[in-house]
Amino acid sequence: SARWIFLNQVEPGLLAPDLAGQLKGSGVRIALLSHGADSSDYLHEARIRSHQPGGHAIDRRDACWLGQQLFAELAMHRAVDVTFVLCETDREHAHWLGAREVIVLPRTLEKAPLNWQPVAGRIGTVSTLVHAPNVEGIVELAAALDGFPGIRLRLVGGPVHAGEQLASRFPAIEYLGPIDDHALTNEASTWCAFVNPIFCQPRGCSTKLAVPLSWGLPIATTRAGARGYIWDENQVPFYDDPRALAAESARLANPDAARAMTPAIAALAQGSPRLSDLAASFRAALA
Repeated sequence: SARWIFLNQVEPGLLAPDLAGQLKGSGVRIALLSHGADSSDYLHEARIRSHQPGGHAIDRRDACWLGQQLFAELAMHRAVDVTFVLCETDREHAHWLGAREVIVLPRTLEKAPLNWQPVAGRIGTVSTLVHAPNVEGIVELAAALDGFPGIRLRLVGGPVHAGEQLASRFPAIEYLGPIDDHALTNEASTWCAFVNPIFCQPRGCSTKLAVPLSWGLPIATTRAGARGYIWDENQVPFYDDPRALAAESARLANPDAARAMTPAIAALAQGSPRLSDLAASFRAALA
């Protein structure tokens, strides 16, 4: 008696064309819960890798894989009845790939205020250090922070060897390793601001940004870093150039400047959608 099959993220989404063929005439429909396209991540992974020491140039293998993946994503999007995405950028991308009905469901937030005691000169970020766009962003930000002596970028994430390499390259980075949620909460309570340096358009949204927003921490981010959130850039501007992001991060490393930003962050969190709003959009799309 099922009416819908939901495919979560793109990996099972590739089953959609075969499923659609088997379900034809049954009245059962298919929904894709998208977190973006693998092809967009791979494009940036290949580009970044080609500029790294020891990395090989983009070659025919890359082109072959990317071409095959694009056609697979085209078939996937055309086979589903509705696609749910995280942001407007992904809506346009899904339409480009042939999706018929696309619904944006942005991130929700839950308030969890910190016992905030910012330490002057201290900013922080959390990152998966095997994801090339994350590492690229940290490298570009850390290099730009060289022009701001006394600013310390507290880096949380793993694997450890990748974090230690970054800390050895850039004086601004203080690497803390992967730490548990309780330790992270205590650590972040000393940060003047959370920085999210993403300078390209990887897939999905920056899920980590929900945590500092719920904490009420001041935030310095790029437009790509805020994908998936309802955002008023008149209140909290974007900084898409590494030097501009470094300058804003250094400004917010002053506790007085950081405190002055907290009402704007609270307004962002307050303006985020409620779960009931998203549920209504979800029900309407299925109807």
